[in-house]
Amino acid sequence: DSLWPLLLGFIFVPALLQCIILPFAPESPRFLLINRNEENKAKSVLKKLRGTTDVSSDLQEMKEESRQMMREKKVTIMELFRSPMYRQPILIAIVLQLSQQLSGINAV
Repeated sequence: DSLWPLLLGFIFVPALLQCIILPFAPESPRFLLINRNEENKAKSVLKKLRGTTDVSSDLQEMKEESRQMMREKKVTIMELFRSPMYRQPILIAIVLQLSQQLSGINAV
């Protein structure tokens, strides 16, 4: 019973390790291509991750995904509650999360 602070402290080690290593991790090719529009960097990172030199099909797939995302309508938070299409699923998700938190099942 008295060792719980030690167990809680063990969580700190992986978190610290992640904070140290994360700045050296490469950005994802999808982020570089879609958000920053840096195709050359995305291509080089993709080559490194895939281990192949031909990544044109992957880049083309990401470009198509970007075009499709541009065509889709953005949903605001207010629309989640106003639109009947979104209202029921969002309310179900909220009720499930509240019941999980308020029942105390996470502490078990």
